[in-house]
Amino acid sequence: MAFLPSRCQRCGTKTGCYIMSMFNTQMICMDCQDKEQKRDDYDKAVKEENKALKSGNRNFKGIGL
Repeated sequence: MAFLPSRCQRCGTKTGCYIMSMFNTQMICMDCQDKEQKRDDYDKAVKEENKALKSGNRNFKGIGL
């Protein structure tokens, strides 16, 4: 069983629904994900993640915030 934090690792909000950030390895809430998706560099983060996965890197750390 995977460890899931009891709070969003970015904003600290208690929530039961998480997703990993596209920018780093934080488990974030849906509100933080919405904010990420509005960033100008979001598409770049997604492309770099996909590129890493296609090359076999399953431990990509993200492009950073």
